[in-house]
Amino acid sequence: MIESMDDIELTDKYWDCECEKDYIHLHLQESCPVCKAESEDQPDSRVPEVIKNGFVMFGEETAETKAKRLALAWLKNNLNIDEWASLNDEFDLNVYMDDNGNKRVTVFSAVNGETDLESSIEVL
Repeated sequence: MIESMDDIELTDKYWDCECEKDYIHLHLQESCPVCKAESEDQPDSRVPEVIKNGFVMFGEETAETKAKRLALAWLKNNLNIDEWASLNDEFDLNVYMDDNGNKRVTVFSAVNGETDLESSIEVL
């Protein structure tokens, strides 16, 4: 979810550690292996920084992280668009406002050219 605070947009899907570079982490990663910062003690990431820099992931890339990377690359040129888009043959993307007025970005698997609405990955 993207939360707007004045002119700043934050996302609860990522957090910033204390490192000078590669400081953006998925919230699934509880601590930074470099600076040892703990996610619960650190701020949520700014949306423009997540989109610009991507995010740091240690270990093997999964289908979920691949989908998130594709979505972030698409968002670099399309952040203010509310729509459905095809990222590639495997993933479709939906940018929308939820019932509470928060912007959301979700990726869905595409199977045989059809969007699988049962398999979603929240990006922002």
